[in-house]
Amino acid sequence: MNIKKYFPILALTFVNIIGFTLLIPILPGLVAQYAEPQYVSILYGALLSSYAFFQFLGSPVLGSLSDRFGRRPILFVSQFGTLLSWVIFGIGLLLPDYRIAGISLPLVVIAFSRVTDGITGGNISVAQAWISDVTSKEEKGKTFALMGGIFGFGFLIGPALGGFTSSTSLGYMGSVIAAFLISLLTLGLIAWQLPESLPEEKREKELELDVWQEINIFKQLEKFRHNRLVHTLLNLRIIYALVFASYTTIIILFLERAYNLDARGLGIVLSLIGVFSIVNQIFISAPLSKKIGNLRSLLLGIGILSAGLATIPFLPTDISWRGIPVDLVIFMINAFFINLGLSIGQPTFQAIITNSVSEKRQGAIMGLDASLLAVGQSISPIMAGALFSAFGNGLFFLYAIFLASPYLWAWWQGIFNLAENHVE
Repeated sequence: MNIKKYFPILALTFVNIIGFTLLIPILPGLVAQYAEPQYVSILYGALLSSYAFFQFLGSPVLGSLSDRFGRRPILFVSQFGTLLSWVIFGIGLLLPDYRIAGISLPLVVIAFSRVTDGITGGNISVAQAWISDVTSKEEKGKTFALMGGIFGFGFLIGPALGGFTSSTSLGYMGSVIAAFLISLLTLGLIAWQLPESLPEEKREKELELDVWQEINIFKQLEKFRHNRLVHTLLNLRIIYALVFASYTTIIILFLERAYNLDARGLGIVLSLIGVFSIVNQIFISAPLSKKIGNLRSLLLGIGILSAGLATIPFLPTDISWRGIPVDLVIFMINAFFINLGLSIGQPTFQAIITNSVSEKRQGAIMGLDASLLAVGQSISPIMAGALFSAFGNGLFFLYAIFLASPYLWAWWQGIFNLAENHVE
């Protein structure tokens, strides 16, 4: 694989993940600084959801526009929007702490910056379409796995970078400046290093962009109804998105309650999971999909993920040996396999659906995929918190059944047989 060819796109992916994860360690304190205590939890949740919600709105529009005008100009404009969002964020920090109904003016501006970043953050779908354009069907699983490894690396670096930069004399502004500089560098790479991947003759000439139609995921799903395999996989993707976003939300609550981890302990665990993602995506997922095919890899990944989720309620939480938290070690082993299932399933799913639609629809299909994931990330945090309160650790077992059952149904119906020509 020619890493140099993919470098600008990999850098773009890395910056998007950095921009999101950099805020993980600083956002709670930032909200507490600018809001009355009774509003902190509500505003914190709103800021988390706003990015994902507006990414959901922006992803399909950007994907379809890239099918018509090419990937490079849309990536440049969207990355400029991300750069602008950090400027807005910095302006918010400089404003006086003027409050209305307990909500600070700087916090309102910061919220607007997250909305701006969310809309333009949908460029990940265009980046994936770019990769799909320049990668053969046989290599797509491996290439998407590499992008997944970059995601893991960003998740490993982002929180650490946010914590370090916010601890300098510049405070939160230090984190904003760091994110701005990284975004500026990536904008330069797109401007001077990224070639166009979609030739004029392969572009969608008949595109009629209706924003409401683009953000209506049910209408978008209907566009692929004629393709039974893709339509089924996209519907299954909704379930995956809800389970994945819920898991990433409640696993923090589970770790706090079950193992009494503080902020430092949680940071270490998240960093280790980031390492798992890098190892699994690059060294296991890519070779596996090449050896057994994307379809079998997808089903294997879903199976491993479901088994890992179903195991969580039965993990020990009170075992130690000579000061070593054996129970936490057992959890990390299980977390490795959960991450392995995610790492195998994510890139192979993307490889299958991009191989199953025409070259003119790569941006649209990846935009819809990004939207489905963003929907899960925008609504699941609230749902997961309520369900976790009701069902406790048993919720993980319910999620495992919820995730695996429709895949078993699709397999029983023979729908996955339609993918054989694309994955072998």
